[in-house]
Amino acid sequence: ELYQRGNNQRGLSRNHGRKGHAPIDYCQGRDAKHLKSAATRRMLFLLSHNNNQRGLSRNHGRKGHAPIDYCQGRDAKHLKSAATRRKENKMKAMVYRGVGQILLEDVPKPKIIDPTDAIVRVTSTAICGSDLHILLGDFSVDVGTIIGHEFLGVVEEVGDHVTAFEPGERVLVLPGFRCETCEGCRKEIPMGCEKGGIFGNPTPYGSIDGGQAEFVRVPFAQRIMVPIPEELTDEQVMLVTDMLPTGYFGAENGDIQPGDTVAVFGCGPVGLCAQISAQMFGPSKVFAVDLLDYRLEVAEKFGSIPINASEVDAPTRIRELTDGLGVNVAIEAIGAPSAFYAAMMSARVKSNISIVGIFSEGVELPLNTLCITNKRITMGLPIKIAEYVPMMIKQIQAGKIDTSPIISHVLPLSEGERAYDMFANKLDGALKIVLKPGE
Repeated sequence: ELYQRGNNQRGLSRNHGRKGHAPIDYCQGRDAKHLKSAATRRMLFLLSHNNNQRGLSRNHGRKGHAPIDYCQGRDAKHLKSAATRRKENKMKAMVYRGVGQILLEDVPKPKIIDPTDAIVRVTSTAICGSDLHILLGDFSVDVGTIIGHEFLGVVEEVGDHVTAFEPGERVLVLPGFRCETCEGCRKEIPMGCEKGGIFGNPTPYGSIDGGQAEFVRVPFAQRIMVPIPEELTDEQVMLVTDMLPTGYFGAENGDIQPGDTVAVFGCGPVGLCAQISAQMFGPSKVFAVDLLDYRLEVAEKFGSIPINASEVDAPTRIRELTDGLGVNVAIEAIGAPSAFYAAMMSARVKSNISIVGIFSEGVELPLNTLCITNKRITMGLPIKIAEYVPMMIKQIQAGKIDTSPIISHVLPLSEGERAYDMFANKLDGALKIVLKPGE
C-alpha cells in the first residue's frame, strides 16, 4: 500500500519495474522516509555507521571476506531484538506471593538507584528460619518482595560513591543496613533506621528486596559489604552472613565465664552457632537440647552434650548433670514458649537467660518466680554484627571455627521451592540449605 501510494504521488505508472521498463528503487527519492519503516531506516543507518567507524568495505561478509558481526560495537544494544533485551533484563528470584507461597519467578534485574548502591551477583544464598516466619504469615511482607538476607557473591557494579570496592571482588553482605545519620541510628535503636532495614523483610517504610536471587541491589554498600579472603570458599563463610553472629550474640549476652555450665535450647543453625560461640568463652560443659536426633548428632560433633527432649525432661536431666543446681547460662535459640520455659527452669539461681529465637506468639512471664531467683533475661537482635563479622572471618581463616558441617544441602536456585518445603518440614535431614543461583 505504501509503495502504491508513493507511486501515485509521483505519477509513476504501474509498468515501472516490468520488463522493458526501468526498475523503481523504492528506497530512493524525497519520499523515501515515508516508504521505509522506522526499523528499516534504523538498521541501515547503524550498519553503515558501524562499517564506516571500523573502515569496513561493502564487501565484508561476501565470499572471501571476513563476515561482519553486527551485534558488536557500541550500537549493539540497538541491534538486539526486543525479546533478547527483555531476557537480559530479567533474573530468577524467590518471591513472596502470599501466606504459604514463596515462588521462583522471573523478575527485573536490579539497577543502581543511589550513588551509595552496589549490584552484587549472588553466588550463594541461604534459607533462614525467619524466612519461614514470612512463609507462614507471622511477618507481614509486601506481596512481590524478593526474600532472603543471607547471601554473598561478586560485585557486578558500583555507584559513584562506592570507592572501597570494584567489580569482580567477592563480598559477604551483612543481613541489614543502616544510614547511620538518622535519629534512630544515632540512638542505636534496633530496626529504628528511617532508611534501612533487613533484606527480604518488612520495614515501616515498605519491604526490602533480598538476596535469594541472581542479583541484588545493596544500599549503603560501602558499609555493609565485607571482602571475602581468596582462600575461603562460599560454604566456609556462608553462616557468617547471619547465623554465626546471631549465635555469638546469644553467647555474649549470656555473659559466660570460664568454667560456667551452658545449655542451648535448639539445634538449628542458630542454636549450633550459639554452641560453637559458647565454647569460645571457656565453659566447663555445654548442653544441647533438641527433639531430633540428626540435629543432636551435629551438636555432639561440636563438643556439646546432647539431650533429646522428646525422650527425657530436659530441665530435670540438666539439673542431674549439674549437681542439682542447673546451668549458669541458658540460651533459647528456637523462639517457642516451651523452649523458653525449659530454659528458665534449667537455669540456676542467679543466672542468665539469653534469648535469640524469634517468637511468633506471646509468652507469659512468671515474674513471681523470676523476681526471687535473680534470673536475668536478655534478648534482641545482634546490632554489633558489623563488628562480629571481620573477627569471625579471621577465626575461620585461623582454623578455629568451622560452621560448614551445619550446611546439610546445596541446591540450585531453580530448586528453591522444593528447598523451602524440605526446610519447613525438616525433610531429608534438612538443617541448613544453601541455594546457588545460575546452577
